[in-house]
Amino acid sequence: MPIPTPIDGAPLNYRSIITLPILPDKSKFSLDISGLASILGGPGAKSSLLLVHINKKRRWLGWYNSPGSYYQVDLLSGITPSTSLLRFIATSICGRDSFVDPGVLFGYDGQKGPKFRAPHSGLSIDKTGHLAALFANGCKEMEAKKVRGRETRSNSVTIAKFHNSPPDEQPLLGVDNRASIWASAPIIVSLGACIASALYSDWIAFFIILFGIMVNGLSCLVVGLGELTLFRPDIATGSLPGNGLLGSDKDIILLIGAEQAVSSITRGKFLLDYNRWSFHYSLLGLCSVLLLQSIIQILLVPQFSLFGQLLFIFSIAISWSYNAWLSTWDKGAIQKRMLNNLVKPKLIKYELGTRTTVVVFILLVLSRGEHYVNEGILNDVLPNDTEVWRSCKSTILDQLSNGREQKQFDISKCDCTHVPESERALLGALFSDAQTALEGFRQYQRDMESKQ
Repeated sequence: MPIPTPIDGAPLNYRSIITLPILPDKSKFSLDISGLASILGGPGAKSSLLLVHINKKRRWLGWYNSPGSYYQVDLLSGITPSTSLLRFIATSICGRDSFVDPGVLFGYDGQKGPKFRAPHSGLSIDKTGHLAALFANGCKEMEAKKVRGRETRSNSVTIAKFHNSPPDEQPLLGVDNRASIWASAPIIVSLGACIASALYSDWIAFFIILFGIMVNGLSCLVVGLGELTLFRPDIATGSLPGNGLLGSDKDIILLIGAEQAVSSITRGKFLLDYNRWSFHYSLLGLCSVLLLQSIIQILLVPQFSLFGQLLFIFSIAISWSYNAWLSTWDKGAIQKRMLNNLVKPKLIKYELGTRTTVVVFILLVLSRGEHYVNEGILNDVLPNDTEVWRSCKSTILDQLSNGREQKQFDISKCDCTHVPESERALLGALFSDAQTALEGFRQYQRDMESKQ
């Protein structure tokens, strides 16, 4: 006789199957998400704070559960007052013990630009600053018009004409609103996770997610109170034109315009100012400590129900995706647009085949009046000091000094007495390069007339 199993003869309770709870029960099962939380709170979370100054709406759109991290604490602790107890607590964890300029900390300053030489005023700056580096990088990305002639290596000359002189400490404003539009996704998800955990009576999950929303929102709001401005030094009344050369050996930029406009590039800087808010540094220190809530989350998340843990993971995953998207933005390109919107340069770029062509072209463009030629620029760009080069330079300077409207550079006027016969062919090539520069200058004049 077969042994009956416990299910034999027992009616099947279909109702009990249908009425099983859809949501997971509050069990002791716990997801190991501590490592996940630390990854999602990495450099991407730091990027969420880096756009609040150039997009004023962004400061109000940080209300989502983005767990704080070492990166954010380290960022904010560097600009809190050294006497602040809150900074002492934050730096004890991060190890940063010195104050950092806010502009440098948030990436608005700190780059070194190329050398600048102004032939009219005599100003020379071996290493320019952040704005000059941004401007030079932007010019490198431009397409150049090729000037036909002899080629030894590629050289570029970008001519930047400035007609606007921005006022001192001109406030800056961001130009991209995409961050404001897509911020709604993590905000809705985080608030939804918070409400769902409350409906499920998982109050630990509710309060921790809500705490994460409040901390991140407060951090964005406080950090965004800093005012980003364009600062440049004062210029004396009656200053000479600021025309000059900015650039490296192969890429030269001619800055042409009033000293006030040119100095915005060569000596100006983006200034991030928090000193106008008397309470602001204390709040920054508070944010540094509050961002340590990531540690609290890691310790308390295992106490959530399984459903609460899933809600927490989903909220920070969406926030991480948004922060990661923000981190892909080219902040240098945004700063270039902000700078160009203020100084509004007219840019045109030419590609020239030899250094001789480059230096003669530069002299023609920079000449202030028909009889002004700067010998220092010629020797700076072309330091060659052999007999053939000295004869070529001397003749070119003499012919330029007689007026820049000549039809050609005449090699017959060159004193070739001391030039060896073996180098006469080189001398002819150099004068050919000078003639190419003259043709390029005429092309530049036509291009400028067509743009007017």
